[in-house]
Amino acid sequence: MKLKDKIKIITRDVTYIRLEVKNFQIRLIIPKSQIHKADEIISNKRNWIEKHLKLIDTVIEQTKQIKIKLNKDYKTIVNRSIKKYCQRIQAYPKKIEYKKMKSCWGLCSKSGVIKFNDKIKYLKQELIDYIVCHEVCHLKIHNHSKAFKQLFYKLYGKESAKKAQSELRNFEFLLLTSKTN
Repeated sequence: MKLKDKIKIITRDVTYIRLEVKNFQIRLIIPKSQIHKADEIISNKRNWIEKHLKLIDTVIEQTKQIKIKLNKDYKTIVNRSIKKYCQRIQAYPKKIEYKKMKSCWGLCSKSGVIKFNDKIKYLKQELIDYIVCHEVCHLKIHNHSKAFKQLFYKLYGKESAKKAQSELRNFEFLLLTSKTN
């Protein structure tokens, strides 16, 4: 199969040509007036395309290997974890939200609002706890400095954090797709 056959070419009223990965597919977005350049772009971006096709294949394989189940108690787990870590550092969020996010599991604003990716509901309790601890630490320290890492490791444990972070990478494919919800 030719490389061009593995790419979805979409013509749109856009200014710039771009390649993107969406829902396990590489898409070339190109202005209608420049469709004649599609083969040239694919040829020039061959390495990027092949790299991302391999990534997509890896993610699909991981999806098959990991049993994903809905954790119906995820909000209870999140709330329990927030309470546990907040009490330890004496910092509390102003608000907790769940929303669709494309590239992260959670974030904490400087105003104290913690947002969790709604796909957290597919994770097991230990990984939810890891994400919650990370975001709660941001209530005190709003960056990933040495001080942040020290606080995080003090609360969660350095070895436990490394293990959870490694395991969480197996679930990154959930961030890449909207088909799970």
